[in-house]
Amino acid sequence: LLYVIILITWLLFFNKLEIRKNIRKFFSKRKDINKLKYYFLKDVTHSIDRSERISNAISLNNIVSLYYFVSFLYIGSIFYLLNNFFSMFPVIVSFIQVILIFSLLLWLCSWIVLLIFRNTTLFFVCIPVIAFIIYSLFSTYLFDIPISLQLYMFLSIATICYFIFTRTLPLHFLRKLNFNIIIISALLTILTTVTIQSSPTFTKMLLNNEQILFTKEMVQEESAFSNEVKNFLTNEDVMNTINHFIMKEFTTEFTNILSLISAGITLSFLIGSLLVSLRISKAKVSAKEKLYTLLINEDEIKYEKLVEYAYKGGEECESIILSNPECLNVIRKHEIMVSPPPKTLYRNKMKSFFKKLLYIPKF
Repeated sequence: LLYVIILITWLLFFNKLEIRKNIRKFFSKRKDINKLKYYFLKDVTHSIDRSERISNAISLNNIVSLYYFVSFLYIGSIFYLLNNFFSMFPVIVSFIQVILIFSLLLWLCSWIVLLIFRNTTLFFVCIPVIAFIIYSLFSTYLFDIPISLQLYMFLSIATICYFIFTRTLPLHFLRKLNFNIIIISALLTILTTVTIQSSPTFTKMLLNNEQILFTKEMVQEESAFSNEVKNFLTNEDVMNTINHFIMKEFTTEFTNILSLISAGITLSFLIGSLLVSLRISKAKVSAKEKLYTLLINEDEIKYEKLVEYAYKGGEECESIILSNPECLNVIRKHEIMVSPPPKTLYRNKMKSFFKKLLYIPKF
């Protein structure tokens, strides 16, 4: 392990310039992205800005992955050496554990940010699952409270997740997602309706597989019953009556569980779509007010202001800007070298999608 520490120190020392260069490059590009340097009005789909944001997110993930890998090996080796050759204080052990947990959380956050940028719709759909995993961590403490309060706790966690999601994403990512939400809501409505209506069939299949329904063999094998009771229970009418009520009870319970799950998923998607719509509409109103003020009151129209209002206002503000001759001249002057990237074939899009899912950080 001592050799591991020396080797890591040597590698970091001789690659410090490259590491520092990559970190500076990341922060420099992040600054340009925040200033909308890659957001062009000639690029209708804003794919240039999108690709630059994803590229910077990949750089962040690579930097943090390197930090996590090095800190895990370095601190783990030091911890092992100190623990075997020296007496360690509990404070030092706790401090090392906190550093390792912080490194892991930092790596997870960078990976989640990359996933949000690369697969926005997929992450939006998976947020209820993430909320349920977080809720499950505290489920032992919430077991005795009423179902309605448990649903409220789940929706509160989902709301927090969706709020962070909407604040992390740029506005043009959210506008593209807003169209997909309509399709997701329609599919979700159809799926929940079909699932709830099919609950009696599912219950019957479940009961048959689990062998819960009453049969003559089950009664005959039960040694606790007398012969008179067995003869009574094996009567066809009695067995059909008992199985009817068992089926009815299980169907009711199963339908209630499905209804609760569908209500939680549907309401969480509704909350998420509302938060997305609120951020988009709020930014659009603010951008339109500032754009009208710029066009009416100011003599000189600045390109940076037009880009900012187009970014915040979306297609409506872009159409106002492009329909104004003076604004159009300003855009032509500043975006003369800009050429939108060619359209990607559907086959290449599918290849790119699977590559995103199988992405491995590069140290």
